[in-house]
Amino acid sequence: MEMMMLSSTDPEEFLHRMRESFLDAGMDIEELTLPEKRLAAQQLGMSVTEFENFMQEGREMTDM
Repeated sequence: MEMMMLSSTDPEEFLHRMRESFLDAGMDIEELTLPEKRLAAQQLGMSVTEFENFMQEGREMTDM
Protein backbone atom coordinates (compact mmCIF):
# COMPACT_ATOMS: atom_id res chain seq x y z
CA MET A 1 0.00 0.00 0.00
CA GLU A 2 2.86 2.34 0.87
CA MET A 3 4.47 1.86 -2.55
CA MET A 4 1.17 2.65 -4.28
CA MET A 5 0.94 5.89 -2.32
CA LEU A 6 4.54 6.78 -3.12
CA SER A 7 4.02 6.15 -6.83
CA SER A 8 1.49 8.96 -6.95
CA THR A 9 2.79 11.30 -4.26
CA ASP A 10 6.60 10.97 -4.48
CA PRO A 11 7.69 9.29 -7.74
CA GLU A 12 11.39 9.86 -7.02
CA GLU A 13 11.23 8.05 -3.68
CA PHE A 14 9.14 5.31 -5.31
CA LEU A 15 11.86 4.69 -7.93
CA HIS A 16 14.57 4.76 -5.29
CA ARG A 17 12.77 2.13 -3.22
CA MET A 18 12.05 -0.02 -6.28
CA ARG A 19 15.73 0.02 -7.21
CA GLU A 20 16.78 -0.86 -3.67
CA SER A 21 14.24 -3.70 -3.59
CA PHE A 22 15.60 -5.14 -6.82
CA LEU A 23 19.18 -4.94 -5.56
CA ASP A 24 18.31 -6.28 -2.08
CA ALA A 25 16.59 -9.26 -3.71
CA GLY A 26 19.86 -10.10 -5.46
CA MET A 27 18.53 -9.21 -8.90
CA ASP A 28 21.36 -8.83 -11.38
CA ILE A 29 20.47 -6.78 -14.42
CA GLU A 30 22.89 -8.84 -16.51
CA GLU A 31 20.98 -12.03 -15.69
CA LEU A 32 17.51 -10.75 -16.53
CA THR A 33 16.08 -11.85 -19.85
CA LEU A 34 14.91 -9.24 -22.35
CA PRO A 35 11.21 -9.96 -21.63
CA GLU A 36 11.87 -9.50 -17.89
CA LYS A 37 13.65 -6.21 -18.57
CA ARG A 38 10.80 -5.08 -20.83
CA LEU A 39 8.21 -5.90 -18.18
CA ALA A 40 10.10 -4.14 -15.39
CA ALA A 41 10.81 -1.13 -17.61
CA GLN A 42 7.17 -0.93 -18.67
CA GLN A 43 5.99 -1.08 -15.06
CA LEU A 44 8.34 1.75 -14.13
CA GLY A 45 7.48 3.83 -17.19
CA MET A 46 10.95 3.57 -18.72
CA SER A 47 12.57 2.25 -21.85
CA VAL A 48 14.68 -0.92 -21.52
CA THR A 49 17.86 1.16 -21.88
CA GLU A 50 16.73 3.55 -19.14
CA PHE A 51 15.92 0.57 -16.91
CA GLU A 52 19.36 -0.96 -17.50
CA ASN A 53 21.03 2.35 -16.62
CA PHE A 54 18.74 2.75 -13.62
CA MET A 55 19.74 -0.67 -12.28
CA GLN A 56 23.52 -0.33 -12.57
CA GLU A 57 24.74 -1.18 -9.07
CA GLY A 58 27.66 1.21 -8.86
CA ARG A 59 25.54 4.17 -9.88
CA GLU A 60 24.20 6.70 -7.40
CA MET A 61 20.61 7.87 -7.79
CA THR A 62 21.86 11.45 -8.17
CA ASP A 63 23.74 10.41 -11.35
CA MET A 64 20.46 9.75 -13.14
